[in-house]
Amino acid sequence: MTTTILLTRNDHGIQLRFTCQDHEGNPIDLTDREVHFLLESDGEILNADRSLCENIDSPAGKAAYTVDAADTAQVGILKGRLRLQSESLQVENLEPIAVRVKE
Repeated sequence: MTTTILLTRNDHGIQLRFTCQDHEGNPIDLTDREVHFLLESDGEILNADRSLCENIDSPAGKAAYTVDAADTAQVGILKGRLRLQSESLQVENLEPIAVRVKE
């Protein structure tokens, strides 16, 4: 996992910005892809109905997810996962991201 994202319980409206990169560190062009940031706790996806990110700069691989209060309702360690989906329904999962929600 990469650097841990630190949030506080009941945080919301915070924009998490990501640069999607391939294994060589090159940006992944998001022009024809949707980016989803999935938050998991004990194997359950907490934000399945609101995981879509905003593409900030598609050619540079930049996207953002806005935290919802339901994402931070419980204290603990969550697993974040960026999922890229193309129009042809091809899915790519990027390296997991640890998300710590503290009191």
